[in-house]
Amino acid sequence: MNRRSYEEDLSENETKKTKSREKQLLFMVPKILFVLVFIGIAYLAVSTSLRMQGKRGVDLNHNGKREEVATENPRNNGLIENLLSRTKLFKVDVGMRSDYRLQDCGGTHFKRTFPDIDYAFFGYNILKGYPLANGHDPGFTYPIFETDYTERRESSDCRYRIPRGLVVVPDVSCITSFSSTTVQNKYELTKSLSQSAKVSVGVGIVAFSASAGYKESSSELSTGEFVKIISTAKCTYYFCKLDKVSHPYFTKSFISSVKKLDESTQDQIYLDFFHYYEKHFLNYTEFGARFTYEHTMDSKTFQKKEEAGHNVGVDASYSGEYKIGGGFNMDSTHKQDASNFAKDVTTKTFTVGAPPPANGDAMTWVSTVKQSPVPMSYKLSPISELFTEKYI
Repeated sequence: MNRRSYEEDLSENETKKTKSREKQLLFMVPKILFVLVFIGIAYLAVSTSLRMQGKRGVDLNHNGKREEVATENPRNNGLIENLLSRTKLFKVDVGMRSDYRLQDCGGTHFKRTFPDIDYAFFGYNILKGYPLANGHDPGFTYPIFETDYTERRESSDCRYRIPRGLVVVPDVSCITSFSSTTVQNKYELTKSLSQSAKVSVGVGIVAFSASAGYKESSSELSTGEFVKIISTAKCTYYFCKLDKVSHPYFTKSFISSVKKLDESTQDQIYLDFFHYYEKHFLNYTEFGARFTYEHTMDSKTFQKKEEAGHNVGVDASYSGEYKIGGGFNMDSTHKQDASNFAKDVTTKTFTVGAPPPANGDAMTWVSTVKQSPVPMSYKLSPISELFTEKYI
């Protein structure tokens, strides 16, 4: 009886010890996993640091070892090449280059292009163009140059792909305050529009004259009864210049059209060519957004305000800021000037690209503009330049 009791006690003690060991083991598992993870992270950090400090030497040593193994057993060569090519797909940069915008200059991942850069390769009709138009400028015609990325050119910081024949520079600058210009006749209207579309060879007062927007505005000015006040805020995202030394390639359509000119003596062929591509191309283009108010004021009211010492252009600028932000960061005097000005004018709004935010914050405008910047200012050269030795 005593022996049986002793055996039962012994069995019970063994059971308790087994359960105790199981509990200890379960308790130790998370600790072991934590230690393994910590060791793995430490190893990754050390190996990454060594790779960044001596990447060149490591690569050379690695290549040497690979050659030794391949020499010892040539059959391994194909397997090694396959494994090495696969490891390149899993390249990871840790710590030092955590900013996704800092790109590996030799890599191909996450390379971006400058949005809407196509416009830089178009022809331009200076007669039908109207920079104040809502949406795109009707002066743009058809592509003269190819948008070619085959040379794999990129920006100096390695973030962007750049097409052949262009010099492209990020230029983020947003001014949410308005600048205003007073326009009293056709000449001043043309001069104001020419600030956005500049021609290297003057075309005089005929510029923009065939556009619907110009005709409407100039007809009001021609009576002498009205004055225009044009107020503009703009946000620049990037600009590009045509590289005249290593210029972009012509499109196949443009080359075909030029050949027809060379083979024909018919006037209609020449007219068709200039109707399609027009007489200018862009040598400089600024991309971003522009927000414009075109105010129309009675000439008599304008004269009275000027005689009373009011600067109508300044009042128009205050009015623009008030309309966008509801008087955000404006004192009571400027709010009153803006309110009085708004009562004396009729206003049209022209938006090129994204409009400025209601709070007037420039950084918010930048974040919106970068999604879809459009041409907002450009310099033009005569298409006759393309028929010189520089381009042909």
